Amino acid sequence: HPAEAKERADPAIPGHQALAAFELKPPFQPARHLRLFVDDELVDAVSDCTKSHRGSGKGGEIQHRWETYFQSGIERAKAAEGERGHHQPKGWDRALDGDAGLVRCPEEAKTLLTSPHGVVVGFHPDEATEPLIDFAVARGLPFAVVPCCVFPSLYPNRRLEGRSVSSYRDFLEYIRAKVPTVRTANLDFQSHSGDARNTILFTLPGDYEPPRCVEILPAPVAQPSSAGTPENLVLKSGFLTSDTRDSEGTKVV
Repeated sequence: HPAEAKERADPAIPGHQALAAFELKPPFQPARHLRLFVDDELVDAVSDCTKSHRGSGKGGEIQHRWETYFQSGIERAKAAEGERGHHQPKGWDRALDGDAGLVRCPEEAKTLLTSPHGVVVGFHPDEATEPLIDFAVARGLPFAVVPCCVFPSLYPNRRLEGRSVSSYRDFLEYIRAKVPTVRTANLDFQSHSGDARNTILFTLPGDYEPPRCVEILPAPVAQPSSAGTPENLVLKSGFLTSDTRDSEGTKVV
């Protein structure tokens, strides 16, 4: 509703909703759905697809491995329907037939999963928590994950300073140690017991590598400015780096 959306777009009101500020209007594109478990097999399969094998003659072999994984993966997920907490409403397949949602083509799935654009999001994803983060890091994508259950018996090989990872706080520290650039914040919600697992671990695109230089304008001589004096402006492998210091010699980032 336009009037409701306009009201909720105001950040000063208690019911503020950030999405309302985008003024999105229908028709909306239905979300695509991949019926695959987010696990180590997925991470390994996608990583295999993105390795550089130019000139090796292994393109067909890699494609065959991907298609084999994809078919077995969707069959494994379908067989688990209704088990391990994985449920879909009755008639779900019929609702998503055709162009409306479910991805059945291995090539389309590979295109979606190997795209350099996107963000990986998980809210209390249980066993998928660590693979989600591994997938994001392997693809160089930003992620935002809110961990919940730890499942220490399923992952006995997790170690933090020599001890097993068995508690929620241990799990958070384990992920922070695994991804040193990860950021931490607390979401604004609580549980009835007052111990809500509301910690969000996230990264931004720049946490993986320096920003890519989109356009370089001719600048034969760097001129001093009020912000500082550029020194040693360098372009290497598509990245622009500079060492900039202010008038007191402090480095400006």
